Amino acid sequence: MADINKTRLRKASSNRFMLHSADSKLAFTHVKFWLEAFVSIGQNFSILVRDEKIFIKLSSTFPSLEVCYAKTPLDVEEIINTQPLLQSILYTSNSVKNIHLLRFNHLKHIFIGTKNSDWLSSFNKSYRAYDEFWAGGTYTLERLQQAVPNLGHLTLKVIGKPQTAPRLLKNRKNKEDVLFLYVNKDSKILLEIVYYCFSFIPQKMYVVTQETKKLDKLEDVMRLKNQTSFLHRVGNEELVDEFISEKSIIILDGKQLNPYMLLYNVPLFIFIDEKVNKYMIFPEVLQDVCYFFTTKEELLELLQNVRKNDSLEKIRKECMNYLFNEEAIVNNTFLQEMKKI
Repeated sequence: MADINKTRLRKASSNRFMLHSADSKLAFTHVKFWLEAFVSIGQNFSILVRDEKIFIKLSSTFPSLEVCYAKTPLDVEEIINTQPLLQSILYTSNSVKNIHLLRFNHLKHIFIGTKNSDWLSSFNKSYRAYDEFWAGGTYTLERLQQAVPNLGHLTLKVIGKPQTAPRLLKNRKNKEDVLFLYVNKDSKILLEIVYYCFSFIPQKMYVVTQETKKLDKLEDVMRLKNQTSFLHRVGNEELVDEFISEKSIIILDGKQLNPYMLLYNVPLFIFIDEKVNKYMIFPEVLQDVCYFFTTKEELLELLQNVRKNDSLEKIRKECMNYLFNEEAIVNNTFLQEMKKI
């Protein structure tokens, strides 16, 4: 296997910036997460990964991209020299291999993270090696400042999550009176709830689940009751985004809850087992913005109360803004900052 591959780079490179991911397992996911946002800038850019298998996968999946691979510090230097107009490197992960690039003082080094790094990363002093740290919202910057009180010259910026703009803008529309139920394969109680709450749920209902066999009977029952909008398929993130956008209620298992659910701007009803305390939900800011239930009866009562008064609506929106910064997303702060490069 080779130590370097720069064949995808244009011979007369005009690249001003480069996306770098040194993660040996998740680099493809990292690049894919940022790809649309980078393409929207309308300028040529390159991508550097440090694993040859990931390079091959990226090259075959996105044949028009300027993807390159470098293994050693000398290989990285050759990649840099091939792009004489390069000004900035944007990093998705805080890998030890980043030092191979951070030593080039004539370049600006910007940490942008990944889809979930804002709340999953463990911050430490090594982040002071970057010139700028771009975060989705204030929540991340506060976590960083708590972990590293002295950040030195590091410039902090809130840019939102540009990937969420279509979802956020779409959800400003009026929503149908629709319940969306996301059933994890281990969430037996949620399957029971579908039967139990039949007469209390909205007329239209969507169910995304990995337990398709167990819902076959339910689908037949719903057809008899003219519940034509019933859906069950194997659950995945793309499917959730496709069908959840205009729904008015979301019910799911606590294991499936993630901050991105806040962007739908609807009440979140979270099932937690009697043995699982809601304070185990992470990140901790989600603990105060969801309606939690353990039994079918508790869910029924919550549904009836929330229809009259969604008491968590304000704090839910504040939390969403705290994590993602709506203004930065709507104004496309990411694009504005990239144009400065």
